Amino acid sequence: VKAGSDLLSGTGTLAVEKVFLADVTPASPKDNDIALVKLRSPLRVSDSSKPICLPYFDEELEPGTSLWVIGWGYTQEHGKLSETLQQAEVELIDKESCNLAAYHGEVTEKMLCAGLPQGGVDTCQGDSGGPLLYAGEHWQVVGIVSWGQGCGTPSTPGVYTSVRSYLNWISTI
Repeated sequence: VKAGSDLLSGTGTLAVEKVFLADVTPASPKDNDIALVKLRSPLRVSDSSKPICLPYFDEELEPGTSLWVIGWGYTQEHGKLSETLQQAEVELIDKESCNLAAYHGEVTEKMLCAGLPQGGVDTCQGDSGGPLLYAGEHWQVVGIVSWGQGCGTPSTPGVYTSVRSYLNWISTI
């Protein structure tokens, strides 16, 4: 686990003690793309390493809501990893539009779609597992980079695991 640096090659890696995986079902193989990690030693809170809130059980975000993604993934399709942590603003896209336009029913209720209709801004290879953030009353991690088609392609948003769908599972760990 990397913490406390915006450089990919920088210091600040922490050892993992245990990984908790959500159960994958054959009926929906792309569902449950989420894991929790227990660190071998606690992460020290500092200006560069802070906790983030989980989403509220009862807060449903509206399509068009501004969200943020961060990661060291490719900055263009068929590119290479970024040495510096990147951030980009995207918008929540409703599941119906996402499924009709790009994914033909593959986006389930446990997923979110986010991007820009015109494309150009998206997550890409190397960003998987990174956060989809919402700056509400407090910053919240509402999604986890999961899958998609291309990088920044118009009408083909990124697909994210909906953290809100897994709050009950998270509370059992």
